[in-house]
Amino acid sequence: MSAAGAAISAVYEIVGRSADRDGWLRDRLSGIGASEIAGVLGESPYESPMSVYQAKVAPADDDEDSEHLFWGLELEPAIVGGYAKRTGRKAVHSGALLRSVEHQWALCTLDAWTTDDLDSGIWWPLEIKNIHLMAADQWLEGTPRHIYLQVQHQMLVTGAAKVTAAGLVGGGQLMWEDIARDEQEIRRIIARGSAFWHERVLPRNPPPADGHNATKDALLRMHPNDDGETVHLDSDFFDLDQERIELKATVKACSERLGLIDNHIRAAIGDASYGELPDGTTYSYKAQSRREHVIKASTTRVLRRHERKD
Repeated sequence: MSAAGAAISAVYEIVGRSADRDGWLRDRLSGIGASEIAGVLGESPYESPMSVYQAKVAPADDDEDSEHLFWGLELEPAIVGGYAKRTGRKAVHSGALLRSVEHQWALCTLDAWTTDDLDSGIWWPLEIKNIHLMAADQWLEGTPRHIYLQVQHQMLVTGAAKVTAAGLVGGGQLMWEDIARDEQEIRRIIARGSAFWHERVLPRNPPPADGHNATKDALLRMHPNDDGETVHLDSDFFDLDQERIELKATVKACSERLGLIDNHIRAAIGDASYGELPDGTTYSYKAQSRREHVIKASTTRVLRRHERKD
């Protein structure tokens, strides 16, 4: 591997580069990327099998349009540079979209390459994350599961023995971890990823719907309008309809009961900041500020439960 970031390899081929945004988005439709594999496996908090399917067969214009993504791309070079300074390792930006030679459906876009020994010529992928403070707790016990699957997919494509995941938390703390190649996990990715691509995406055979929020969004994107026609649902949907009615009633009753309990606690706390139970459990009822649409600010008191810590 050269410091240029993506030398010719018998394991992978270079498909494109993220600098060519339109071309990169188009090329990503030709396979499953590393950031998508956790969704395919049903292990992502942000994506589902249905949302990955939708992104391939009916990509929406707003799929890549987010404030978090914008700042992630803007900060990526700075995080790569900060990682190099903090670790003493060498790191070079990549942005190359790679395809596995053996498993043509498997793609990955590498943020950077890194090494701790220039003389060895051994470079491995460096995955960069701009971690929102609200998501920092996901990293307290190491790299989150969906990121672990992402870097294993990168090792599948590149043949690397490890990947370093480095994340800037809340704009003020850098965390990194070297993650070793997991052959058992990679075999699972190959089996499930290949099946998803050849049995779902290529024949345009959508996966079963699940309860993930990403599935709801994907279905709305695939079916944004109604055509005025009526679809006749089979008898299986009658049972689902009855279960839905019962669940809606249960949710309504639970919501009303929860509201009543919370209001009793709020009334008991009054102007105080905390309410404490005999076992040491506390409720905080403190003022918190939030910003809406960047410029509008509001302040409200938020009720939160805190279990006793022995």
